[in-house]
Amino acid sequence: MDSTQTLPGLSVITLVYNVEPYLERCLKSILTQDFKDIEMLLVVEQRSTDRSCEICKKYANEDKRISILIEDGTGFPAARNRGLEEAHGEYVTFVDSDDYLLPGMFSRMYSKATELKAEILCCGSKKDPGGQQIGEMSDYVKFNDELYIVSPSNQRDYMYKLAINGRTTTAWGKLYNRSFMNQNKLRFHPDAYSDDFVFNFACYSAAHYVATTKETFYIYYDRRDSRLYSSETHDVIQSAKILWDLFQNYRGASPEDVKAYAAVRIISSTLFNLKLKPLGIDKICSLVWDVIQSLGMCQCLSRAADKRNFREYADAMTMSAQNAESYSLFIESLQSYDSLLAWQTQYAEAEKRPRI
Repeated sequence: MDSTQTLPGLSVITLVYNVEPYLERCLKSILTQDFKDIEMLLVVEQRSTDRSCEICKKYANEDKRISILIEDGTGFPAARNRGLEEAHGEYVTFVDSDDYLLPGMFSRMYSKATELKAEILCCGSKKDPGGQQIGEMSDYVKFNDELYIVSPSNQRDYMYKLAINGRTTTAWGKLYNRSFMNQNKLRFHPDAYSDDFVFNFACYSAAHYVATTKETFYIYYDRRDSRLYSSETHDVIQSAKILWDLFQNYRGASPEDVKAYAAVRIISSTLFNLKLKPLGIDKICSLVWDVIQSLGMCQCLSRAADKRNFREYADAMTMSAQNAESYSLFIESLQSYDSLLAWQTQYAEAEKRPRI
């Protein structure tokens, strides 16, 4: 960017690789936002085999706010880091190229972020399953209009709600203050399959001012040929190890409680990702139990199952009675291989039954 140019309010980073059927919908949802003070960084994998690159060039020729950055097989984390290095905006946001945005996202979120001087601002999201009605994310915390001024007195509950809770750990659906990221050297881990989770944990751990809005602006498109469904089993296992190593260095308030429910979250994520592979329930449970034992999680999972600890966790997460009971039973199932296998077998059978 020319040094005489005014820096944009928002940098939008989008990775592009073999997404021809979805790309134009994504780009249009960004470029037609009523907040125009943006730069758009399209990080394009040049080995794409479809027309993704041509589509990006067409839009770049029509809109001077778009820059194309070419990458050659460096992977998702490195491509996102490339975007961060080239970004100039006051805030940065990530939009996956198969997802799309609802109108008003940038104006409403930028206004709120600057008003509150938030280092991170999170919005609500919904899932588009393709050809069906857009619905709620199954494990997504419901946000309120809230500003967390992080202190020892509220850090534990803040970490429960944001740093280790499902969809709050995605890179999308957020605005990040770029100066905050640069000052804290916050970048994506090069070897983590769950690079969003690792990145956001580091961000939440470093932040002092984090805001949420109950408004929903981001639509996640659930497609069966996405990266989520194409990962290898060893990537999923390696990611669990990287995540757990990260949590071992957590030194904030109530570290043992945070680690306990981080362990549950990591195992829950590992189970979910392994179920996307052509593996039997017994094999999945065997792999997960190996992870629990090899990473030394048993004591943490026992702490998570403690009734008093869990009640405090459920209250912090504002869980309904039904969700709390179900999650408590899931945590209890993580105490041994036999209980894990029994619970997952029961769950699989329940999923097969027709729903009335």
